Amino acid sequence: MRIFLIFFFFINFDLIGQEIEIKANFIEDSIQVGNVVSYNLKVTYPNNIEVLLPDSNYNYTPFEYIDKLYLSTVDDSIFNYDEVTYKFTSFNLDSIQFLKLPVFIINSGDSLVMNSNIDSIFLMQFIGKFSDSLNVKSNTKLSFVNLAIDYPLITKLTSFLFLFLIIFYLLFRKKIKRYFKIRITKKEYNRFINKIEKLHLEIEENYKLERIELFLLLWKRYNERVSKYPYSSLTTNELIHLGIVNDIKTNLNSFDNTIYGNKKMNDFNKNFIKLKDHSTKIFNNKLKEINNE
Repeated sequence: MRIFLIFFFFINFDLIGQEIEIKANFIEDSIQVGNVVSYNLKVTYPNNIEVLLPDSNYNYTPFEYIDKLYLSTVDDSIFNYDEVTYKFTSFNLDSIQFLKLPVFIINSGDSLVMNSNIDSIFLMQFIGKFSDSLNVKSNTKLSFVNLAIDYPLITKLTSFLFLFLIIFYLLFRKKIKRYFKIRITKKEYNRFINKIEKLHLEIEENYKLERIELFLLLWKRYNERVSKYPYSSLTTNELIHLGIVNDIKTNLNSFDNTIYGNKKMNDFNKNFIKLKDHSTKIFNNKLKEINNE
């Protein structure tokens, strides 16, 4: 059994790794000793896992860490998109310098390290041989340079952009609101499904009454948020009496017999699928309701 769990662990992370995409590259083509260069790291990964990126404590040899700019995570119903731009300097004299960074994947308490692709940058050398006859002149006179910022133009462009956004919102506000409602509803459904599927596996591996109760609680809370009925505050008999759960009343009674009668549920898998299908039906009805607004 232990060998199977270890094998399942590696298979699980192998499947996750296939869904993770890591891209890294230097923004500049070359670097001078002591100058600052930018290094961009992009990671795409499923939204049911957590990803950690290197911070200031990581060893970036041959480069030295200066700063980083982290863009807020962008997500859809399936994937998250992270992007970080690091600022490095280097005092290394190698003509070509290489760098790759690790990405730490956290999934269900376990971790995995994946590396980005290797990217390189050239060292620019400007110091040649000095001539003995070279005359050096000092120049300590300050030169004033005018700022090339056209503030009136920036003000006009900002005003135009602001006006455009207001007009765009007024014209398409219903579609915008509908889009975000659908996106939030789908994300909430996917999060719910991930939780109960994980709980389903735990119950099959180790049957415990506490997990049965937790599953029913999660199921009621999700249905209550998506539908107009207070699933959490109603008993099974009340739900049946109101006609809310006619399609699963037998399955709910089986849960009641298990929780309150302390009887082991032999057909948990069947009851689980029925309750899951009921929640999916509520989810689909919610999408139709949003699209008809």
